[in-house]
Amino acid sequence: MSQPPAKRRRVELTLEDKIKLITESTSQPKPSLKALGERFKIGKSMVSNILKKKNVYQEQWERNASGSKFHFDNECKFDQLNKLTWEWFSWKRAQNFPLSGPVIQEKASSFSKELGYHDFKGSSGWLTSWKSRYSVKAFKVSRKSAGVDQQTVSDFKSRLPDIIQGYSLENIFNADETGLYYKALPDKTLAVRGDGATYVSNKRAWMTSAVLSDWLRDVNSEMWRKGRKILLFLDNASSHTAYMKT
Repeated sequence: MSQPPAKRRRVELTLEDKIKLITESTSQPKPSLKALGERFKIGKSMVSNILKKKNVYQEQWERNASGSKFHFDNECKFDQLNKLTWEWFSWKRAQNFPLSGPVIQEKASSFSKELGYHDFKGSSGWLTSWKSRYSVKAFKVSRKSAGVDQQTVSDFKSRLPDIIQGYSLENIFNADETGLYYKALPDKTLAVRGDGATYVSNKRAWMTSAVLSDWLRDVNSEMWRKGRKILLFLDNASSHTAYMKT
């Protein structure tokens, strides 16, 4: 009776081996992933992953004089910070919010304080490694509006007169949220004496159903005191869906 093939033992390369693999991948003729895998006794998928993260490994090699003894740890000290930053980045991009390197570094520094990483510097070196890890690249911002199904827009516009019927213009509102970058504010502004702004925060700087619920309760109380009946439009963000009426 034939025996099942032996399971391949997982091999963890040292940083030095990874640098050798990256260097050999640029040789001519260009070796295949299979050939590199056989050379270093690892699978093709692992070879591919190493090449995708070559910038990270090269930077680690340059920073460590004893690179031959250094193992890249996927659960590195700042792994939780990196993941939080990536989740925040993904959420903001889903809103078509333009993000620059300094903005990402500032947010990562904020997360690091909450996580107790007091030695985190948020340097350009960290940003380069973070972008390489998550394949983040710079693109020129287009000033065109984000892609929206035009049929949906047309259908909503045709329904709009019926939806707003019975409401005066001063009682029709559109609500959205934005991040507060207090350090980017100008030194002075104009405002009516006594006017102010209400803002809230959470660890991930995301809008949540709980935050929206509290805000809606405050708005409803104010409108009730003033004897006003208003129409409020919200987009279909996940934190809004519990309050959507179709």
